[in-house]
Amino acid sequence: MRMGEDGRKERLAHLGREERRRLLCSEHPDLADSLARAEDPALLSDLSEKMIENSISFFALPFGVAENFLIDAAALSVPMVTEEPSVVAAASFAAGLIRLGGGFTTEAKEAELAAQVFLEQVPETFCQNGLDQAEREALDAQLGALAGQVLPSLIARGGGFAGSSISALSGIPGVVRADLRLRVCDAMGANMANTFAEAARKLLEDRTGGRALAAILTNECALRLAEARFSLPVKLLRRAGQKGEEIARRLMLLSEVAHHDRARAITANKGVMNGITALALATGNDTRAVEAAAHAWASRSGRYLPLTRYGLDRGRLTGEIILPLPLASASSMAGLHPGALFSLSLLGSPSAPRLAAIAAALGLAQNLAALLALVGEGIQAGHMRLHTRRTP
Repeated sequence: MRMGEDGRKERLAHLGREERRRLLCSEHPDLADSLARAEDPALLSDLSEKMIENSISFFALPFGVAENFLIDAAALSVPMVTEEPSVVAAASFAAGLIRLGGGFTTEAKEAELAAQVFLEQVPETFCQNGLDQAEREALDAQLGALAGQVLPSLIARGGGFAGSSISALSGIPGVVRADLRLRVCDAMGANMANTFAEAARKLLEDRTGGRALAAILTNECALRLAEARFSLPVKLLRRAGQKGEEIARRLMLLSEVAHHDRARAITANKGVMNGITALALATGNDTRAVEAAAHAWASRSGRYLPLTRYGLDRGRLTGEIILPLPLASASSMAGLHPGALFSLSLLGSPSAPRLAAIAAALGLAQNLAALLALVGEGIQAGHMRLHTRRTP
């Protein structure tokens, strides 16, 4: 086991692919079979027919593992599926630095998802006055009972209806929106939210006097926030002939630039999503839903802002990320795809909030690695070296 100059353990990067597999399976012997199944062409070909329409084959992407993560005192190897060189290495590098500072601390809210029912031709009196408190409570009681009827399996797992709100849309006369919140446990919840919204149409029509226009979940997902933080001594940041204090100063300035320059914020957030999307893909999650929620959150103030923020505290660099992460740890995809099953097992079979917390830490690590390279030796030094390895 080779040690880096700052004391980080470097294992998989200095092994061949088969050696990496053997090492990982020796540490997780119960996962060896699912890893083998994850690359079985016959199994994947059959699986592709179940997953989409008009399937002709399956499309493979590299499946890697980022090391050195210490998240809430738990050491983890984080699975990542991505086509871009340097992403896995960068995440492992930054995680190693953060581990020396004590690792990540995280938190994530209980998984909730909102469904929306839009209604048209609603009387003006309702648009202006809405429901009084007694009427809102009566409606929520009916919606709760409806959830028990149409989502019995969710209720059995401890989830269910969490509340509602109804508001008129400004600028479109006669149109109102009903938001219906569901506790979705370890599921992403899209199908359940859509089922519930459609079942609630008639009830909402009766309450508002309008006609249902559409019923569907929202991918905004602001109810599913996850946070990750770290703090590490600036002396660990030295690179490219610059002292750690100087690197920290430049890093913080570049981070602040992203709060004032939209184009820089977009690129910074793309880097964050390099890690989060790779984990979402590895665990069988809906990457488009995850990315839509993240970018919507970045724009919530009316300006597009970075998802991360950095500071200095008594000689230590601090970093944090906050964003919504609609990730599922129990889904039909995880049950179908052996690669997703392997990934979730490697992470210790996390709950949905725990998976979101891990993803937040990974996104923060990805951002730190990019910022360090940018203010140090430049982004191309490592990225292009790895990129040239795949030149035909």
